[in-house]
Amino acid sequence: MIAQVKGWKICTQICYDLRFPVWSRQHKENPYDVLLYVANWPEKRIHAWKTLLQARAIENQCYVVAVNRIGVDGKGLHYNGESCVVNPWVKCNIVPK
Repeated sequence: MIAQVKGWKICTQICYDLRFPVWSRQHKENPYDVLLYVANWPEKRIHAWKTLLQARAIENQCYVVAVNRIGVDGKGLHYNGESCVVNPWVKCNIVPK
């Protein structure tokens, strides 16, 4: 889904979508400026999280805003956040905890 906020076109996604680049691909008919991912990405796979976010920014030539949860879930999985904003030209800038 693409939403518009103050002139910015924002493509909204969830964490599962990050693994499938075709779901976030830019199209001439419906372009966007920002990819927004809301996620529950566990700490043990955080390297993949950051790598895939950078890949989506580069391949779509857009900003990626990624919000990941923190804490421990009911199954004991740890989440360390690592929320960030990525642009297609610079590596992930981690927001301080």
